[in-house]
Amino acid sequence: MQPNEVASGDGLRVGGVGHQVKYFRGAWKYRLSHPVNWETGIESDGFKLRFCSITAGGRLSIHAGYSWDGASWFPDFRWILRGSCVHDSLYQLLRETGFGEAEAHDVRRQQADEVFRLVCLDAGAWGWQARLVHDGVRLGGGPAARIKPRRIYLAP
Repeated sequence: MQPNEVASGDGLRVGGVGHQVKYFRGAWKYRLSHPVNWETGIESDGFKLRFCSITAGGRLSIHAGYSWDGASWFPDFRWILRGSCVHDSLYQLLRETGFGEAEAHDVRRQQADEVFRLVCLDAGAWGWQARLVHDGVRLGGGPAARIKPRRIYLAP
């Protein structure tokens, strides 16, 4: 393992490299050096952003170069890094695409929070730890998941 690489538990294939989330430290706290894929079970119309996408069947793909800040209010234990990467990308998809229908937004947010809990468990968190971070995002994560239309500016 190279410096600044995080070893993770079974269940997450990262670009054929094994079961690791590889990242760099930089302007954001973390930046992926290899792609990450996760079967979320979240069904939607499928959406694609620059650094992450989700298929209609719920396969989340987070591309190399994706940046995130780790988990808010929690130390960046190894098990939480993978969960926060997956969760932050799901929230970004929620903010920027709404996953389609506005009335489904709260359901999609609940699903994203549950995926966070499951990813943390898969990465080695104990049940109470995964439940604690899940409850944290349920209580405080609402503003981070709100749909935020981008304002488009025109240059003269």
